[in-house]
Amino acid sequence: MRKQLIVCLPSEVTEHILSYLYFSYPLSKHIKGVNNSIKNYKQDCLFKLQEKYTTRTINYFILLFFLYDKFNSERYNLDYDIMETSYHSQYRNILRLFDILSLVEVRRLYNFICFNGGSSETYIH
Repeated sequence: MRKQLIVCLPSEVTEHILSYLYFSYPLSKHIKGVNNSIKNYKQDCLFKLQEKYTTRTINYFILLFFLYDKFNSERYNLDYDIMETSYHSQYRNILRLFDILSLVEVRRLYNFICFNGGSSETYIH
């Protein structure tokens, strides 16, 4: 719809509007870097978690994070018996959950695991 509105305008006005959509090379390089960071944010967080913790530990803290949040537990279809399954199904569960969560929720979960959960004495590696 917006493109149709621009097409209906006189050519001088259209060119003037489109000139604002151009970014210089250095600026476009920075914008691409920011866009790539945002696109790969979930994978980066998961990779950092896997460097520090085992898959079993990550799953444990995910369950702990959602333990008293019944609404989100049901919304994300969390399986509280996941700790009894194989490594591969635990890993698939983590990937599934990271795909479902928004960027803000991934950050909250990451911060919980790294800053609250990692120092927790309730789980022994």
